[in-house]
Amino acid sequence: MKPTQLELLRAVKRMSIRLKFFEKDPDFQMEVFNLLESMVGTSEQLEKFISNLVNRCNEWPGFLELRGAFCFSYKPADGISAECTIPGFTAADGERTFQKRLALESGQKQLPPPDVEPEELAESEEARVRVYRLILDGVKSVPKPPVVNMKVRRMP
Repeated sequence: MKPTQLELLRAVKRMSIRLKFFEKDPDFQMEVFNLLESMVGTSEQLEKFISNLVNRCNEWPGFLELRGAFCFSYKPADGISAECTIPGFTAADGERTFQKRLALESGQKQLPPPDVEPEELAESEEARVRVYRLILDGVKSVPKPPVVNMKVRRMP
């Protein structure tokens, strides 16, 4: 169910209290209210989104970034999507979270980061061997390639 006007007002009020540079001007706050009303599909989405936003952001990000941060987790009700550059809400952050979840669900082991700097890796054979061993320790087995039945026609 769409959020009520009271829930939307509370969300705007919460942002005005928690985010630096959030304007106190009623016209500005009405624009934020209207944006949230058009984007948010349910009361649950509104609550989770505002909670994430005020706990991850210290400053008012702007209208476009607000939309982008919402689109990071939800499909906007008005169908207008945007990208976000706020750390924690970027496409790369979403991909990283997705890959971790896939690895956990499939039982794959997460590889620890190598204890080698890139410069050392480029210059030292010993460093490359350490990284290769780390990778091989994390690989259980390499799947066999699929068999593809293709007829090969020879050219005359």
